[in-house]
Amino acid sequence: QRFILKVFYNLPLDNEKKCIQLRSFPHDENGEYLTEWEYAQFLINQKRTNLLSPETTENSPSELLLACGRRGGKTFITSIITAYEAYKLIIKDNPQAYYNMAEDEIIKIVNIASSGDQALELATQIQNRIFNTEWFLPYISSFNTNELNLKTKHDIKKMKEEEKRYGKPLKVRATIRIESL
Repeated sequence: QRFILKVFYNLPLDNEKKCIQLRSFPHDENGEYLTEWEYAQFLINQKRTNLLSPETTENSPSELLLACGRRGGKTFITSIITAYEAYKLIIKDNPQAYYNMAEDEIIKIVNIASSGDQALELATQIQNRIFNTEWFLPYISSFNTNELNLKTKHDIKKMKEEEKRYGKPLKVRATIRIESL
């Protein structure tokens, strides 16, 4: 999972610690351990990735397709990526302005699952990541079983301005929505 996140977010790969076990079932019980760099090179040699070199991940994808079996960590890693992407939006202060969008347009982070139960599990995992991170608490606006609404710094500023001017905010602003469908 660490390797996947490093490649996806263009982080340098470790070439010292042999932490990724490579084995072939059912004949190779122990396998061998590779560094992240060696594993990237293995995947490149096998033509199982679109990376060009383990030295640089700058051509890493903007989409992530994981072919993982049951209990392979897909929900967990998706919850981490979703929380991080929400964080990146919030720290932009006004992400709508950054992306040349209308001021009150909602930016959605949408995750798709193959069943309602899986979507619910994913939404729960995402909410756990966010609710258990103190940094996010001032930005949480509302949530239900499949959705979490977050305020941006700009939303908070606008509501404070409206409260000062009108005695209360004209509306609750929460322009980041995380959905699991």
